[in-house]
Amino acid sequence: MKTFNSSAWFTNTVLRLALACLLLAAQFVAFAQQPNPGQQQPPSTSPAQPDDAQEDVLRVSTSVVQTDVSVVDKKGQFVEGLQREQFELKVDGKPQPVLFFERITAGSSGETARIAAARGETANGSSAPTREYGRAVIFFIDDFHLSPEGINRAKELLRNFVEKEMTPSMQVLVASAGGQIGFLQQFTNDRAVVRAAIERLKFLPQALLDIERPIMTPFQAEAIDRGDRAMLAYVVEQTLSETGQPPSAAQSVAMQAQQRARRIRRQAAQLNAGVVNALESVVRARSPLGGRQTLFYISEGFNRDSTESDLNAKLQRVTDAAARTGTVINSIFASGLAVGMFDASSPARADINYSSGLGAYSPVAELSANQGILRDLAADTGGRAIINTNALDDAISRTLDETANYYLLAWRPEGLDVTGGAPKFRKIEISIKSRTDLSVRVRRGFNNTAPERPTQTAAARPVAASPAASSATNVALNGALNSLNPRRELPVDAYAVFTNDGQGGSVINASVQLTNDRLKFTPAGGKQQAQVEVAYVVLDEKGKAVRSDGRTLTVGGSDANGTTAGGSRGKIVTNFSIPVPAPGLYQFRTAARDAGSGQVGSAFEWVEVPDLKAKRLALSSLLITERRRADVAQANSAANQPPDILRVDRRFARSSRIFLQLYIYNAARASASPPADVYMEIKVLNAGRVVMNAPPHKVLPADEPERIFYAAEVPLANMPPGAYLLQVTATDRLKRASVMRELDFIVE
Repeated sequence: MKTFNSSAWFTNTVLRLALACLLLAAQFVAFAQQPNPGQQQPPSTSPAQPDDAQEDVLRVSTSVVQTDVSVVDKKGQFVEGLQREQFELKVDGKPQPVLFFERITAGSSGETARIAAARGETANGSSAPTREYGRAVIFFIDDFHLSPEGINRAKELLRNFVEKEMTPSMQVLVASAGGQIGFLQQFTNDRAVVRAAIERLKFLPQALLDIERPIMTPFQAEAIDRGDRAMLAYVVEQTLSETGQPPSAAQSVAMQAQQRARRIRRQAAQLNAGVVNALESVVRARSPLGGRQTLFYISEGFNRDSTESDLNAKLQRVTDAAARTGTVINSIFASGLAVGMFDASSPARADINYSSGLGAYSPVAELSANQGILRDLAADTGGRAIINTNALDDAISRTLDETANYYLLAWRPEGLDVTGGAPKFRKIEISIKSRTDLSVRVRRGFNNTAPERPTQTAAARPVAASPAASSATNVALNGALNSLNPRRELPVDAYAVFTNDGQGGSVINASVQLTNDRLKFTPAGGKQQAQVEVAYVVLDEKGKAVRSDGRTLTVGGSDANGTTAGGSRGKIVTNFSIPVPAPGLYQFRTAARDAGSGQVGSAFEWVEVPDLKAKRLALSSLLITERRRADVAQANSAANQPPDILRVDRRFARSSRIFLQLYIYNAARASASPPADVYMEIKVLNAGRVVMNAPPHKVLPADEPERIFYAAEVPLANMPPGAYLLQVTATDRLKRASVMRELDFIVE
C-alpha cells in the first residue's frame, strides 16, 4: 500500500484555507504619493448624490430585526398580494407582532430605502441608501469538494451565466474555498473581470484526502471509525481483492484500514470546517448595493460529521451571517443528475463477493449524506437546493427570478437580547394563515448577539498624500483604498481607459470626479475654499501595487499646482495619466478626503490592457462622452456646437447622444488598396436584451492599419431610464478575427 503524506496535505490545506478565510485580504502596498500636476475641468452643476453608508440588515441589540421572506406556490411562482395580517411569525415558538411589512423587488431603486425605513431610519440618517441599485449575486465554489469534472462543469455554468444572465446592474462576486480567485475575488459588474476570475478555477489535487487503493471515502471512514464492523469488513474485502493479498492478511489489512479511517475522518473534519469558515467570510462580505444577496454554493457535497468538529455551530454562524447581510443561499450539486448506483465512477467494485455482507456500503446512502449539507444550507437561509438535475443553467435563471421578489417583515426582539455569554441561536418560523398550499422560504434563525466581523488587511506603512497631508488623511485614504467596497460618504466617481500612443507605450488615463456640494467650504483669502486630498493606486490582477500618486485640490481657489479648481457647487474632475508596465488586468482605485469635514469617498475601476506586441487584433478602452443636441441655427456652424462633455459617472441625459471613440490595433495590412478591411458592430443591451443594433459597417480606410481611430454616435432618445451595456465588436476580415469591448452606462 502507498503511504499517505498527511503532513504535506495538512500544510497545503491550511495555507489555502488561510487564503479563503481572508476574503480580499490582499496586501495592498501603502503608496507614497508625490504632488503631481494634473489638468482639471470646471465643475458642472449636477446635483449631489446621497451616500451609501450601510449597516447590517439584521439589527438585534438596538431596534428591530428584519426578515426577508419568499412565498411561492406549487409551481414555484412568487405569490403576490399577501397582506401583513396573513403572516404568522414565531421566534423560539413564541408569536411576535410584525411592525413593518412591505413587498419588495430585489435590485430596485427603492430597496435599500425600504430597508432603512424598516429600521425606522431615513435617507438622511446613518444608513442612507446607496445611490446605486441592482442585484448582488455571489458564486461560492467549494473547490475542495469538486472533482475535475465538477470543476469543469462549474466553470461552464459560470461562463453561461456571464453571457446570458449578467447585466450591468448586477454586482457579481466569484469566490472559492481554496482561495484560487485571489485579488479578483471582489464584487464587480465588469464581465471581463468575472471571466478572468472563472478561468482561475482549477482542480485542487491537494484536496484529495486519500490516494491509496482502493479509495476510502470520508463517509466510509466515519463509519469505520465509529465502529461499524460491516463497513470495515467491506473495505477489507475490497482491499484483499484489489491488491491480491491472501485471506490470511485480513487482520493486518483491517488494522491498517482502521488507522487510515481515523486519519481520513480527522482531516475531512478539518477541511469541512475550513470550507464553512470560508463560506461565512464570503456571506459577510456585503455588496456595495445594500439589498438582498443571492448566493449560489457550488459543490459535490461532503459528509456532515458533526461529532468530529463543531460543524453545527459553524453552520449556525453562516445562517446568522446570511440573516445579517440579507443573503439567500441556493446550493447546486455540481455532479448534476446522480442516481447513487455502482458504476465506473464509483470508488468500489460491485462485482466481488462480499462475504461480510453486500449491503455494508450503499452508494445511495453516501450520496444522500453528501447532499445533506447542500439541503441544509439552502433550507437554513431560505434558498433552494438544486440537486439531481442536469439543467443547471435553467435552474440558476429560475432561482434568480424566484428571488427577485420578497416580503420584508420587521419585528422587535423583545426579551431576546443577552448581555454576556455565548450567543444563543433563535429559531424563526413564518407561515401563511389558512394557506397550506403555499411554501414559505425563510432563514431558520439568527444569533442574538453580533459576532465580530472578519478583519481586512491594513496597509503596510503610512502614506503621504502631499507634503502637508496630516496623518489622519494618510490613514483615511489608505483605509478607503484597502476597503472591500468603495466608500460613499463623499461621492467619488472614476472613469479609467487604456490607450496606446503608437510607439509601444500603454497608459491608463483616469478621470476622478468629486461632488462639490458635499465639501466643507471655509473663508480663505476672501474666498470660500475647500481642501481635498485625492490619491490613487493601480493594482495588477494579483493585487500588487504598480503605481500610486496623489494631489491636493483647492476647490474655490488655486490648488497646490496653481490650477484653479472652481468654486461652483457642482462637480470637479481631476485627471491622471499612468504608464503600465505590461499587458494584463489592472484595477484603478482612487480615494478622496475632505479636509474640512473628514468625509472620505472612493471608487474602483477595472482596465484591461491587451498585449499589442503579440500582433493580435485588439481594441483600446471605450471612451464615451455626452453630445448635446444643437438647435437648428447652430447646426451648420461647427464653431457654435456645444463641446462634448465627459461624464465620469457615465450617466447621460436621455435627450443627448453618446459620442463613442476608440482605437483599433493590429489590423491586417492588405496588399492592395484599401490597406485594411475592418468592420464594426455596435449593440446596446438592457437586462440582457438587445435594444439597439448597428449592423456591421466598414471602418473608413486608414494609412496605418496598426492603429485605426474610430468614432460613432449612439442616440439615447428611445431608451427608457435604466442601466445599459454597450458592446462594440471589431472584425478583421483579412485576419478572420474578432474582438469585443464592453462598457456600462446609465440613461437618466
